[in-house]
Parts: sequence; structure tokens; C-alpha cells
Amino acid sequence: MGNQLVELQEDLMEYFKDMDDKTFVEVVNIIVYQLGTSDSNMSKLAEKFLEDNGLGEAYLNYILEMKRPSQFFSRHPSDIKMIEDVNVSLLSLSFIRLKRGLSKSTSISKPKQTYSTPLVTKLNKSEKDDLISILSGCERHNNDLLDDEATTRSMFDKKEADEMVAERNRFAKLFTKVLKILK
Repeated sequence: MGNQLVELQEDLMEYFKDMDDKTFVEVVNIIVYQLGTSDSNMSKLAEKFLEDNGLGEAYLNYILEMKRPSQFFSRHPSDIKMIEDVNVSLLSLSFIRLKRGLSKSTSISKPKQTYSTPLVTKLNKSEKDDLISILSGCERHNNDLLDDEATTRSMFDKKEADEMVAERNRFAKLFTKVLKILK
């Protein structure tokens, strides 16, 4: 089953290899998401793809079944499965093309990291300083406990000690992250 989808993706990759990304996205919108278009050229490209691959009738059956599903059983199960496989393959190909485009891009935009949580925005300067002081104390205490891992392991059974050490490691990361947000 998986090999069938891979082969379909390879066929689609070959079919759309000369099409630019913008046009490809429009065709995917029309076929996969059934978004209409006022651009007759895009409509013709989508129609040509379906006809070139013998999917015209299957696509119509798929659309009919999605709009008015039969009560007890699917009227055209093989057509529906075929179009669903084409849709999955088109979406996979879209992702592959996106990854390829991003790897070629010289500047990949990273999301801007801002912290405007209610906690940060509703605290005044004095309250933030107090919270930083409390968290810094907790962080120091947690670091002391982490430094003394051997004692923890000698006082508790292995499972309990592992859980405590793992929790302290999580807290260490959390303290650092929260303090960074507050500063």
C-alpha cells in the first residue's frame, strides 16, 4: 500500500516537474480542496491533469459522493479511494516542494519570539523583580539538588530517584526559560 503511494507521488512529481510552485499550488487548491477559481487557465490545467491521468470520471464520482453521500454504502468506492490517494500524494508533493524551496532560500524567516503572557504584562516592575528573586532562589535550590544527585540516589530506590532527578532537570530548564521571559 505504501509503495503504491510512493509510486503515485513519483508519477505526480514527474507530471508537475516543469510547473512553477505558484501554479502548482493553484492546481492543488482546485483538485484537493475543491476551491473554485475565476482563472480559466488554472481551471484548464486542473482539468487537463485529471484527463491526462484518466481521473476525470473518478473525480466527478468523488465530488458527487462528497456532496451527497449515499445512505448505506459508497456508490464508487474504487474511484473515491483513487482520488483520496491522489489528494494525499498531491499534498505530499506540495510538502516536498516546500522543503526544497526552503532549502534553496538564503533567508529562512524564523518566527519572532515575543512573550506577552498575562503574567508578564500584568506585573509591575516591583512584582517582576520579586518574582525573579523567588524563582532565582528556587533555581539555586534545584541546582544544589542536581549537584547532589548521588545523595538522592542513595536515599531512594532507583525508580523514585530517577523520577526525582528527571523532575529536577525539567525544572532547571523551566526556571531558565521563565527567568529569561521575565527579564
